[in-house]
Amino acid sequence: VQKVQTYAPVLSYIEEHGQGAVVWAPDELAPYILVHTKAKVLFAQQGGLYSIPSEEQHERYLISRFPNTVSIDSLIRDVGLYDLVAPKSHIEFGLRIRPCSVAGNCDPIQTYAAYQGEQYFQSMKDRYEGDVKPHISEYLDLYQVRFIVMPSGTELDPKIHAEKVYTDPQYSLYERK
Repeated sequence: VQKVQTYAPVLSYIEEHGQGAVVWAPDELAPYILVHTKAKVLFAQQGGLYSIPSEEQHERYLISRFPNTVSIDSLIRDVGLYDLVAPKSHIEFGLRIRPCSVAGNCDPIQTYAAYQGEQYFQSMKDRYEGDVKPHISEYLDLYQVRFIVMPSGTELDPKIHAEKVYTDPQYSLYERK
């Protein structure tokens, strides 16, 4: 059985009703929104390629994880999504890196997670739990999120006030007003 562009119907709705709008979408759908519509996305891995500051890319990543649990392990696993300094291959294949200065002085070979240190990931986790989760509506306002795409059958968290405006077998689309 072949699945061909199962995302096309929700993209058509966004294109018709959300030109220029900011859309919060699952990681697997965000790149298609950027290519097939005139809408913007809250978070996409590619965001770091467009001169977005690292801190903002980290913040957008944390917002996009709501309401899921964020752990040190999930932050280490996803570091290739939000930290473009970490080549994805280093994360996926457990390769080790050897940071070197321009002068040629090199640190010992280590994993990217070890290089950043546990405090780096702990501070992101603490920010998610202590700031992003309790203030999700304010963050969505800050980034002017108008539409939220969720897998069909997944209910939107009650902290987020939005109306379901579209649904198909794969996705539901909510609009914040």
